[in-house]
Amino acid sequence: MKGLLFLLHKELIQLKRNAVFLGILLFFTLMVLLIFPYAITYDIKDLHLSIVNNDSGGYSQRLISKMERNNNFKITDLRASFGDAMDDIESQKSLAIMVIPETFSKDITTGKNTDLQVMINSIDGIQASIAMSYIDELVSSFGEDLLSERLGRDISMLSPLEIKPMYKYNETLNYRFFMLPALIVVMITMYCGIFPAIMIVQEKEIGTLQQINVTPVHRSTFILSKIIPYWLITQVVLLLSILFTYIFHGLPLAGSYLLLAFSTFIFGVVMSFMGVIISNYSETLQQAMFIVIFFLLIFFLISGLFTPVNAMPSWAKVIAYANPLTYFNQIIRMIYLKGSNFLDILPKLLILCGFAFVIGIIAVLTHKKRES
Repeated sequence: MKGLLFLLHKELIQLKRNAVFLGILLFFTLMVLLIFPYAITYDIKDLHLSIVNNDSGGYSQRLISKMERNNNFKITDLRASFGDAMDDIESQKSLAIMVIPETFSKDITTGKNTDLQVMINSIDGIQASIAMSYIDELVSSFGEDLLSERLGRDISMLSPLEIKPMYKYNETLNYRFFMLPALIVVMITMYCGIFPAIMIVQEKEIGTLQQINVTPVHRSTFILSKIIPYWLITQVVLLLSILFTYIFHGLPLAGSYLLLAFSTFIFGVVMSFMGVIISNYSETLQQAMFIVIFFLLIFFLISGLFTPVNAMPSWAKVIAYANPLTYFNQIIRMIYLKGSNFLDILPKLLILCGFAFVIGIIAVLTHKKRES
């Protein structure tokens, strides 16, 4: 125990002297929480739309005015021909084209059905489906306005059935609220998984690790001294993240802070032991970085951070269920957005504890093996 405290004191002094490292930690935390949530979003603020208006009546002008007043739309141009509007899409000036037929106003006046043609750039399928839902909602609202005028009363009063959706846990359907807990997962993965590996390999390169190896310090004591400082750092980062997400994004923590801190600690243990394993098989900093990048890509992409695990094919689900990020990502969203309690997250927490036990043993054994 005395040896561990001595080594921890040494590690903390080294971290304190490394101003660049501490600056990167602080800058990365601020950048992830303040910039990324605005950049990583599926919300479309200004749907750039080109309109080909072949109608000279008043109803088409009313529809265009309604779109111009809507914050989701930005009318890029009113084109005289369909070909000119297609040029807007090909030059990425517009995302969609709406073609209003010649008989649009006449058909509405006479009570006939009329059609609107909409073409959307669907290179990004998710963005195209969101854009289509915006256009569909606005055109439906325009149709209800016309019907209400014709009947002389609010059309919503005539409907015998009305659906009033109640969105739970993210009432505004804000994509940032969905991603903010995931970004905290990314940071904790980086701090506990990458930095211990880099620091241990760096000691190999400068020779201090070989000096420690000839002392009576036990391997488990040495490993704990290298990873405990990062467990403490992740707790500070977690606290700052909760404050920043509330102050700058208005997202409060719905569940227990202590439960989230405990879950973060277990996940930090898992990732730091993985960092130790990587350092055990890396002789240079370059080798360690290649291995870290390889695993991080897999962990981040197949863990449910960006796409739901249920939507993945069977082979990807197998990888996801063997990935500790999958369980911590579910835990942090459950606590942060749903306010889940200990019993709710217990199955996933036990799986993380299992990961910590197995990976911890592998980390110690592989380190010992390298020594022999």
